[in-house]
Amino acid sequence: MAVEGQAAASAAPAALEQASAATAAADGDAPHEEDWKLQAEEFKTHGNEAFKKGQWQEAIDWYSKAIDLDPEDRVYYSNRSAAYLKLGDAKSKALKDAEKCVALGKDWSKAYSRLGAAQHALKRFDAAIESFRIGLSLEPDSKPLKDGMAAAEAGQEAERKARWEAARIERDLQAAEKAAEDAAKKRQEKAAGAGVAKADEEAVSEDPLNSFFTEIGSEAAQKAKEAKQLKDKYTAQDMGTPEQQINRLVGPNFKWKNLNPYEVLMLDTDATVEDIKQRYRKLSTLVHPDKRLDMPLARDAFEEVKQAYQQLIDDGRRKLAVATIEAVRLRVAKERARLVAKGGLTPQALEAQHGSADAHARKAVMKEFASIEMRRREIEEHKQAQKKRERSQEDEEQAKLKKTFAREKEWNEEEGRDKRMGNWRDFARTGKAPKKAKMWKEEERAPPPGGRQKFAVEDANSYKKAWK
Repeated sequence: MAVEGQAAASAAPAALEQASAATAAADGDAPHEEDWKLQAEEFKTHGNEAFKKGQWQEAIDWYSKAIDLDPEDRVYYSNRSAAYLKLGDAKSKALKDAEKCVALGKDWSKAYSRLGAAQHALKRFDAAIESFRIGLSLEPDSKPLKDGMAAAEAGQEAERKARWEAARIERDLQAAEKAAEDAAKKRQEKAAGAGVAKADEEAVSEDPLNSFFTEIGSEAAQKAKEAKQLKDKYTAQDMGTPEQQINRLVGPNFKWKNLNPYEVLMLDTDATVEDIKQRYRKLSTLVHPDKRLDMPLARDAFEEVKQAYQQLIDDGRRKLAVATIEAVRLRVAKERARLVAKGGLTPQALEAQHGSADAHARKAVMKEFASIEMRRREIEEHKQAQKKRERSQEDEEQAKLKKTFAREKEWNEEEGRDKRMGNWRDFARTGKAPKKAKMWKEEERAPPPGGRQKFAVEDANSYKKAWK
């Protein structure tokens, strides 16, 4: 079945009216759980009808309304995921809904069918195989799951063969350039003839998974052919003379123009790692300073090639560069479409003003990389200025501390010297050591108030008065 609940599509409105009437009669038109559940089911029914008509976006809208009412129903996410897949350009959204479907129904095999289909659409064959495997463990006899597993395994194998074939062709090209075209044609025919098992046509029913697997079967079969065509795209490219390459790489403003590593290596974002390595070897051979001793700029050109290669051979930096380029190209395409649709420009006027689509995108990509580099430099300058201020403050504090220590030391030394000189002068003048000043005062009995003693005080020396 294409989506959950289509079998009861015609009966749902009548059931909805009867249930709503019964609920209203019993509860006095008060909103209850049954009301919004029935409303959500009605939205799903409308979505199923739109899905059968091929109105994918309308179906998505209906399923979204159902999800708004009941966000814990796994069927709604499953159906919307299928609609996203049929829409074509919403594969990531299909994957997100499929993951939510699995989270709500980990024991539901259909959820893993949706997840595997979305992963397959995104060329994540390993993950798709694992999802189908889990689904088959829950429902071993499910034909959609078996077909999905077979298609995912076929796609994985085709991709592996395509990579192996491309590497083998590369080695053959290095060994014998003259035989490259013949070898490429044979391998192209072999790759195209290998094919991939498609989903069984009998499984094509109302379930969108079946139609999806029918579509991707031919896609997997063409993967080796596309890989070969991509390889030929770069191996047959004219690299020019060493002088031309050096002038291109170290021409005016080359530091700004060479910020795009794909531009330096004359590659597009679809280039594989093997393409990048091969192009680096070719350009290095053309501009290597040891081979171009008569060209003083060869070393600078070689450094530009080397820097671009190091950037693209790193997975993270390569993905960032690809994302940047693709985002700019998409922005330029939308801008050109807007200028034609709303700006009143004809295609001829647009090309006269901004150039061809490729030239327009190339300039925009170059400006984007230059802007990124400017921001990077500004941030770096800010960091350096901050470090300089911090070092200056530390130096000032250290100098101030040293000055304080020096002043205290000088003061202590001066006081000690004056004291020693004073003691020597006093001794030379009087012949006696100076008296040490008392730092304390003898305690004396305070006189009684009024000058009179309150009690008699015995004279301890009275016995001495009679001696005389």
